[in-house]
Amino acid sequence: MRPINEEWVQSTLEYIREYARGNNGEVPVLAGIMKETGMVKSAAYRYIMILKDRGYIEYNGKGTLQIAGNSNCYERGYPFLRRQNGAVP
Repeated sequence: MRPINEEWVQSTLEYIREYARGNNGEVPVLAGIMKETGMVKSAAYRYIMILKDRGYIEYNGKGTLQIAGNSNCYERGYPFLRRQNGAVP
C-alpha cells in the first residue's frame, strides 16, 4: 500500500470543510471530492477513511458523509457543521 500523503489528507479535509461552509452544511459526494482533488475513486475513498479514522468526519457508507463535531476538531479552531435530520443545527 502506498504511504499516506499528508498534503492530500489536508487538502481533502479542507475541500470538505469549504464545500460545507458554502452549501449550508451539506457535504460533497465522493464524485465531487474526486473531481476537486483529482484523485481516482480508490484514493479519494482511502483519504475519506483516513479522515474518518482521525475523527474529522463520520462516514458509514454511501451518502452518509458528515463533518464530525468532536472536541479534537474544535481544539484546532475549525468551525464545524453537522447535519442532523437534513438540517444544520
